[in-house]
Amino acid sequence: MSRYSSITKPATLVDTRLQFKRRVFQTSFFLLFIFAPVFNIFRLDLNLGHFIFFGQNWTLGLEALMAGKGSALEAVLNIIVRAFLPLLGLVILFGWTSWKYGRLYCGWLCPHFSVVEMINNLMRKASGKFSLWDKKTSLYNTSGKKIQPRKSYWWLVISAVVGFAFLWAVVFLTYLLPPKEIYYNLLHFSLTRNQMLFVGVATFLLSIEFMFARHLFCRFACAVGVFQSLVWMANKRAMVVSFNRKNA
Repeated sequence: MSRYSSITKPATLVDTRLQFKRRVFQTSFFLLFIFAPVFNIFRLDLNLGHFIFFGQNWTLGLEALMAGKGSALEAVLNIIVRAFLPLLGLVILFGWTSWKYGRLYCGWLCPHFSVVEMINNLMRKASGKFSLWDKKTSLYNTSGKKIQPRKSYWWLVISAVVGFAFLWAVVFLTYLLPPKEIYYNLLHFSLTRNQMLFVGVATFLLSIEFMFARHLFCRFACAVGVFQSLVWMANKRAMVVSFNRKNA
């Protein structure tokens, strides 16, 4: 019997086409995350003081009341229709999906988790571990092939950590200020003091998170992930998934 038989057997259960589809969804959503502000699909414009949704100004409709031309009843109805009902619908839809499928968003869409997986793979090639905090190495992949850790991969790990942290910092800023202004200033090295401060601090903090605490964030700090887990726990018929690092 092959020495890898106990390791390779689970690999026969892996649906490669399903994994390919998952990667496609992850990549597509990551691109959407980056370009949504650019194409005014969704962003909060601090200069205008309101959201922009699919190119349209998304306000609470309180302008008439503030100008003294509308009634309080109209303002309340606008808040219900434009804020409360959309938010309630989103919570119900997301909650039902989580109750039935668990942390589906995390595994298939979340742009943070796609970065986490990439850094995990690079760190495994550099050290044989998925995280700096792992006590044991995981040197065999699902096919039974042994991974040979190489210290040279640490340059790729650090580059990925800092690179994605910088990308995220810039993207976050485009969700708050006009993307055209941010990217123009960035390409011409003319970011304002506040813009530069935001990008610098965010890059620093995200680099620390990606390098040292990316798994802890997903498990304990991500509000979306915790919400999915709590809702999923309410489903007594939910499927329980275990994770074996040796077969990862």
